[in-house]
Amino acid sequence: MTLGTLFSFASDVHIQNYDFRLVCRLVTGLVAKVQALEAKVQALVAKVQALVAKVQVLVALLKKVQALVALLKKVQDLVALLKKVQALVALLKKVQALVALLKKVQALVALLKKVQALVALLKKVQALVALLKKVQALVALPKKVQALVPLDQS
Repeated sequence: MTLGTLFSFASDVHIQNYDFRLVCRLVTGLVAKVQALEAKVQALVAKVQALVAKVQVLVALLKKVQALVALLKKVQDLVALLKKVQALVALLKKVQALVALLKKVQALVALLKKVQALVALLKKVQALVALLKKVQALVALPKKVQALVPLDQS
């Protein structure tokens, strides 16, 4: 504020009767108040800047948390996939058990075929035994006939 504007201000406000020193004191007081307000504004600016810095830190942390959440979702997907793999492994073990059981059944079928072959062979042997008994009976028949018919004693 220049001196000319100060006098103009003084005349506008009808303070012409006041002493110039009084006007200077008023201006000095106003300047001090403005400086105090400026200091308060600067303090508030500093606080706001500190808050902005804290917010920036929080934003960075939020980005990291978002990245962790995305990673957690991937881990959950992997866990679900692992559960599916475990189910497939359990199913594979059941299939392997069924394959082992099938091999045992195949071995039993082969053994049954051998038993059937032995039964067929046994039937043939029984038929041969019956035939042998008939042959023995036929062989014994002439002796029986000789025993029934007396030989000529001449």
